[in-house]
Amino acid sequence: MSNRNISLQISAYAYSCIEEVSDRDYSGKYKTLVKKLGQLILKNGLIQTLVFFQSKEKKEHDLLIKHLAEWWLQSPLLDFNLEINYSENKKIRTKNKKVIEKIVNLDSSKYKNCAKEGIKLSIWLARLADGMVADE
Repeated sequence: MSNRNISLQISAYAYSCIEEVSDRDYSGKYKTLVKKLGQLILKNGLIQTLVFFQSKEKKEHDLLIKHLAEWWLQSPLLDFNLEINYSENKKIRTKNKKVIEKIVNLDSSKYKNCAKEGIKLSIWLARLADGMVADE
């Protein structure tokens, strides 16, 4: 698969994420969060960033973990096997905890790939949030 096709896929996915959050009362907070996401991953690491988000117990943090996990599940560059279906009616925080457990147990190569894909997604989310979501 060409890089152009992957770029189109990630941009389309990011667009759907921003669309999902744009009409929610915490969309401005989500926008601020996605603008910081890439830097947080680079500075602190993927696991630490996810655990930090999970500890906040806020909707915007939970939704961002979900968006990352769903991208990892569908990314053509990753082999991220996770037996979690976010469309089922279970608590998002419980599913996010399982995602974090999965990331913690990845080998270093897969972990690095997930971090890279998370950073790529954060770039698209931040770009689109700038245009589609009002500031806080």
